[in-house]
Amino acid sequence: MKRYLINRLLLIIPTLFIVSVVGFYLSKQVPQDPVVSLLTMRGMNTGDVEIKAEDYAQVYLELHLDLPNFYFGIQPSNYPANLNKVDNAYLKKFFKAGLNKGMTFEDLEAFSNSLVENNIPFEVLASSNLKQALSKYPSVYEDYSSIQSRTWYWPNAHFHGFNNQYHHWVTSFFNGGFGISLVDGKDALPKAAKAIQWTLAITLVDLVISLLLGMLIGIYLVNHPETRFSKFLSQVLYAFYSMPIFWLATLLIVFFTGTESGIIQLFPSIGINIYPGESTFSQILKNFHKLILPILCLTLHSLAYIARFMSRSIQNEMDKAYILTALSKGLSRSEVIKRHALPNAMIPMVTLMGAILPAAFTGSLVLEILFNIPGFGRLLFSSINLADWNVAFCIMMIIAFVTVMSYLLVDVLYGIFNPKIRFDQ
Repeated sequence: MKRYLINRLLLIIPTLFIVSVVGFYLSKQVPQDPVVSLLTMRGMNTGDVEIKAEDYAQVYLELHLDLPNFYFGIQPSNYPANLNKVDNAYLKKFFKAGLNKGMTFEDLEAFSNSLVENNIPFEVLASSNLKQALSKYPSVYEDYSSIQSRTWYWPNAHFHGFNNQYHHWVTSFFNGGFGISLVDGKDALPKAAKAIQWTLAITLVDLVISLLLGMLIGIYLVNHPETRFSKFLSQVLYAFYSMPIFWLATLLIVFFTGTESGIIQLFPSIGINIYPGESTFSQILKNFHKLILPILCLTLHSLAYIARFMSRSIQNEMDKAYILTALSKGLSRSEVIKRHALPNAMIPMVTLMGAILPAAFTGSLVLEILFNIPGFGRLLFSSINLADWNVAFCIMMIIAFVTVMSYLLVDVLYGIFNPKIRFDQ
């Protein structure tokens, strides 16, 4: 088993690597400038005060944006090994446009030095008609017009080692950083860890209750397929499952909470009470009575699917020859289900668990908003809405890690429920 787990982990590592690379390059495509966002959060970018070049350069270095993007890169030979050393946004955009037109970096850099020597602001490079804008500055107009373009360059491979932006980005996940939130300046990973505790307090309880009750109801439906109560129970469960979860949650809030419109006030009003100075776990315990209703909402919504899935898995086993053999030996239907059909029927249930476990970590955005719970899904939504990309991509990496580890857990459970599976094969 040890060798099997090692082999599975060796397969998981490339998957996480690919996900992290995709996440990193997605983070490079966001429209907001991370330097400007951080300076704004620090109060250094307002409508009355412009960003100073030295402040921008300092934060640019602080965020490691001066480093190459990845461990290696393949670029046309007119590109420099690391264009990210240029920290001025206008100048970098000008360089990229010129390089794409076939100009050499040396010529473009010499022209930028000419701008500095003649005290011409780099903002002029943002003009839609650059030649017309530069015609006002005869001292540099001829320099730009003389730059030659070529149509073909050979590819160059550049190896940058570990000192690159991706390496700093992905290793920050393991040292407790993963960047800082651009909304409140807190570290992204601890912020996500607090949110996931609220989500797990709801979803894990729901998962345990739904699986246990769902399997028991599924077994009962197979044992008593034609009774009136079985048919009534199936219809009730399907009714809850067919309701959109936001509608079910709204009905429970309206009719069963301590609001003015509540008909039967069985549950306290929605919303979380904040206790300053208390840990997140302590706040969850003190607010647990307010989490009962969202847990009930999730359980009612998922119970029908799990129960039906369980009953169908058992029924598929009941139609097989080995079940008929067990029945012919005089065993009762309930004994056959318990001793023979149920262990084999658990294999599809384990597969289902592998799918719903990552969903438990991501949380229910609708419920977290309706019940005002500061959970994982709500944090992801607000991070995207507020362009807090460090937190958003931190959450993405956590979800990816939980997903691949859940499928590893499923592989282990396969061997537990089916002894025919050997880990050393």
